[in-house]
Order: sequence, then C-alpha cells, then structure tokens
Amino acid sequence: MLLKGAAMLAMASHISGQTPAPKTMGVVLFTGFELIDAMGPLEYFNSISFQGTNLKIVTISETGEPVGTYVANHPTMRPDGTWGNMNMEALGFQGQTIYANYSYANTPKLDYLLLPGGMGSRIEINNNATLQFLREKAEEVEYFLTVCTGSTIAAKAGVLNGKKATSNKAAWGYVTSDSVSPKGAVDWIARARWVHDGKFITSSGVQAGMDMAHYWVGVVYGTALADRVAVQMEYEPHRDAAWDPFSELYGLSNATTTTPVPTPTPVTVTVTQAPVTVTATVTKPVTVTVSATTTTQPPRPTAALYGQCGGQGWNGPTACPQVSCKVVNKFFSQCSP
Repeated sequence: MLLKGAAMLAMASHISGQTPAPKTMGVVLFTGFELIDAMGPLEYFNSISFQGTNLKIVTISETGEPVGTYVANHPTMRPDGTWGNMNMEALGFQGQTIYANYSYANTPKLDYLLLPGGMGSRIEINNNATLQFLREKAEEVEYFLTVCTGSTIAAKAGVLNGKKATSNKAAWGYVTSDSVSPKGAVDWIARARWVHDGKFITSSGVQAGMDMAHYWVGVVYGTALADRVAVQMEYEPHRDAAWDPFSELYGLSNATTTTPVPTPTPVTVTVTQAPVTVTATVTKPVTVTVSATTTTQPPRPTAALYGQCGGQGWNGPTACPQVSCKVVNKFFSQCSP
C-alpha cells in the first residue's frame, strides 16, 4: 500500500478515533477563471467538510471583491481549434460573478490552496500581486493544487520549478512555452490526468480537476471517504493518473520525460494499543505496513447522512428504526422500507 505522509496521519487519526485538527482550504479566484475548475473540486471539499474532516473552505481574490468568470476580449480557443483574440462579450458568452471571502492582504493562514485555470489565466500570469501571493502561500501550505491552466500561473510564479506538472492539453504549446516558464524549469508531463510531486498536485484540463480532487481527498482523508463522497455526488471518478485520451487527441507524449520516479522506501508502523498518534515527516514515497489490535469504536452519536447505515469505511449508526438497512453498493448502505 503506497501512502504519502498526510495519509499516514489521517490513518492514525482514524485508528485513534481523534477529530482531525482544523484545516483551511483557500480557493484563489481571478477574472476569467474557469467555473468548473473551481466549483468541481469545491463540491468535493464542501461534501467532506461536514463529515468529520474539520475542513474550512474560503474564497480569495486580489482585492476581496467579487470576480467574473469571463473576459470581454481575450485570447481563447476559436471554434476551429486555433488560438487568438475573440470578443467573448460580442459573441454572447455568458459568465457568472462569484464572491470572495478574503483579499490577498487579509487571507488567513492556509493549509491547502486550489488555483483554477481559465481564459483569464493568460492575463493573470502577468499579475505580480498574484504571483507574489502564490509564492508566499506555496511556502505555507501543505498541499498546493492547480486545475487546467492554473498550473501556468503557478509556473510563472516559479513555485513549480524542479517539479513534475501537467495542464490543459488543448493549450499545451502555450503551457510549455518560454512565456510561462524558462525551458526545463518545470518537468511538464503531457500524458497525465493529474501529477503529484511533493506538495504540488496539478491536473489536466477543466473536468480533470474533479478527478484530482477525488485523489487528493483519498490521500489526505482516506479512500473510503473519497469513494463515499463520490457515491453521494453520483460521480464516477477516473482513478488512474495516467488515463489521458486527450494527450493522444492532441498528439502529445511523455517521450522527452527523463526524470526517474523515486523508489518507495519501506516503513513499518506497528500499533499495539489504541488510541495512538503516528507522526511522520515524509519527503518521498514510502511503503507503509500497518498492523494493529482490533478495537471496537462506538457509533457516532450524530444522525446518519442521507440515512446511511453502512458501507466501506462507515463508522456511524448501523441501526434503522422501523426500516431495514439495505446495501446500495460496497460504499453505501441506506435505511429504507
């Protein structure tokens, strides 16, 4: 079983029954961001926030003012697949205005950060205030997530230097150009749904952000919760980071990638008595073997979500007054007549 350090801590918390420490996820918004780049992962984050994770989510813009998802005249993909300036407003492009909780100046300490992409990323990449904010937060956060061309802004800020990363395949020529980052500064991976390198997890275009979010929830809070939330959302995520038909569609490959993948280091953690806390600092992939004595944890005293009474990873109530607990799938059983 291959786990990162955060997953080890989440696993230890599960064994001990402790409530996780409070964490804050910040979502950076800018004019012209792609709506689903932010809202897709946010659906995952919102869904886990009230399921024992103690996660708080905040939205951030440069000034703290609301931002729109469209730019009137902006470089974008034309219907024929080429790139160039198009008057999106004249074409009738519709967008939404999203409120921000904080500005760059008053953003609280963040534990995690999500940076979407979108048409506005080609303007935001030259916004020094945003670039400096990202540099500061990259030092602060435990995980730095990007969706689509959000990785180009992170690359321009220099925080992806020496890291593997991916991005939108339709814009790959721009993503890997010197206007984004010096040649060789970022190890761009063409064939990838998402790429995880250290604290940075970057996804391919648009919808891929939801698959990355599912993966991230699994890394930090456990795959049982990630899968349960996917069922609640009625979403079937792609679980293979190498699944990427769009790289083939655009004729891209990883042939030039030469950076070796580190070999996992075996680490054995033996739990002999609960409660227990496991603390570890991990700088590269490790193989973790855990053994523990069986302990019985009482059901949570709260009401079952959506009438849930069972399923893989479920520790809540299993009794259904006056009805039966029926199996929907291996992740979800529900009280029903």
